[in-house]
Amino acid sequence: AYNCLIHFYKRNLTNMNLSKAKADQAKVDQAKAHLAKAKRELAKAEAKFASSEFEFARKGVEVAKRIEVLEKELELKKELIAQVKADQNKTDLVKVDEVKVSKNGREKICWKCASFQKLYRCAGCKVAWYCGDSCQEEDWHRHSGWCVLRERKRKEKRDGQDQKEI
Repeated sequence: AYNCLIHFYKRNLTNMNLSKAKADQAKVDQAKAHLAKAKRELAKAEAKFASSEFEFARKGVEVAKRIEVLEKELELKKELIAQVKADQNKTDLVKVDEVKVSKNGREKICWKCASFQKLYRCAGCKVAWYCGDSCQEEDWHRHSGWCVLRERKRKEKRDGQDQKEI
């Protein structure tokens, strides 16, 4: 009877250990699943962060390139003006004294090619000068933002004055 009792307890103890081992294994499997999910979410977050970093860097490079282009254009225009002033005695170039000056004291010069020939004022902003439609169209990508804003402000001011008269 004693041996039966020992055998019974051993079998129950083994069954309890198996149940506990299965429960522990289930907890381990659940923890592994949570860990795998966390790793996937971390990988997604890292990928999103990397793509936003890349996008930020790409935009920074685009802005730097645009600034470089504008600086080169400005330098070219300065060089052209300096060349015209230096070569004012040559007959094939317009003399600086013949350069017309606008009402605000600025020299009338084509904003695209720096020509002093017959110039037309931009109808939008009334500030920029161009020697023809082709120069204005080529310069529009650079000039458009400022021009549209200037024209809008001028129109708002004019509308405000019209409201005061009424």
